[in-house]
Amino acid sequence: MRATSVALFLALAAGSAAAQGQAARLDQKDIDAAIDRGANWLAKNYGNGWAAGNQQMELVMYTLYHSATFPRDHKLFLDGVERLKTQKLEKTYNVALTAMFLEAYDRVANQKRIAECAQFLVDNQCENGQWSYGEPFPGLEAPPDVNSGGSGARAGGGGTGAMKRVPIKRNRRGPPTGDHSNTQYAILGLRSCAAAEVIIPKETWKEAHDILEEAQDDKGGFSYSYAYKAKSGEEAKKGGQKTTNTKFGPYGSMTAGCTGSLIICKYYLKTHYGEKQDFRKDKSIKDGIEWIAEHFTVEENPEYEKNKATASVRTGDKYTWHYYFLYALERVGMLGEYPAFGRHDWYDVGARWLLAKQEAAGSWRAIGAQGMGGPDAVTDTCFAILFLRRATKPVTGKTMSGK
Repeated sequence: MRATSVALFLALAAGSAAAQGQAARLDQKDIDAAIDRGANWLAKNYGNGWAAGNQQMELVMYTLYHSATFPRDHKLFLDGVERLKTQKLEKTYNVALTAMFLEAYDRVANQKRIAECAQFLVDNQCENGQWSYGEPFPGLEAPPDVNSGGSGARAGGGGTGAMKRVPIKRNRRGPPTGDHSNTQYAILGLRSCAAAEVIIPKETWKEAHDILEEAQDDKGGFSYSYAYKAKSGEEAKKGGQKTTNTKFGPYGSMTAGCTGSLIICKYYLKTHYGEKQDFRKDKSIKDGIEWIAEHFTVEENPEYEKNKATASVRTGDKYTWHYYFLYALERVGMLGEYPAFGRHDWYDVGARWLLAKQEAAGSWRAIGAQGMGGPDAVTDTCFAILFLRRATKPVTGKTMSGK
């Protein structure tokens, strides 16, 4: 079904339902069909042989796997796994997504590589607890006694079976400070590592948790960066000001992403290290969820435009990083098992909007006055599919790792 017909169908259905005083139910067949079209577009345009230098490979592979459009033994995955197991670990985003894909695809066969990803992320954590873009460093090796994984991932199974617990120890630190975008993806990657029995140091979770709590403003929101200059005679803080100002104002994608990151950190600190952290009763989480509810929309990156042309965010309009925001919204909704933010059923509203906005070829692309919706249609399409598939697992599900 093309985008125009989907939009017409939804409009007619909504009108009919409104006349009857009830909302039209989403049809899972329409959602699955949209996901398949998007996944086929990705595979056709960006999955052919996984050319060297493809900076989106990890995100595309992760998306294609969760799309469920292709079988596990498809050449896309078999070739991709071989690349992911041998290419250099160089950047935070790519390494985190490598761990996320390999853990979802087959955490048993790929535990060694997942442990290497964990080591990279732990050793690149900034001095203040955040992450920056990351730097490769010599001597990166997986800890001893890790599953070798053989010559490649298994075609069946789905990654279940016995694994050795692999503790990670920090060997070095990253730069002084980072940003909240790299930080949230590093935390997602570490979560996947922990699910593969790769034990993340307590201090890694704790330092990430503390800087996120410190960076949250007094309304519950988060900005991209967090800088603090100590006044004369004042002890320097790790992060920045607690109150919102025009330079470091909060907006949707960072608030949703960082609130989800806090849920992950609090969960692991409680479950694996016995700290008294309960995200469902936690004020910082509640404040973040309330910010999302108060500013709720799926039609733009909320509050972003107020920050345009400032030092904290790239110049743009309200559509900048729009689909990036939608995936962050999906993550926090799924991580905490929130069916709604305030009175807003986030999945129902978001899925309807995405079905209406899919292009005829199968892709999605944010639009804006300056054409700055995101890096390109590839990432926007990935984020749309991950939202529609509700790809993120809740933190309260069964996990295998622990101290």
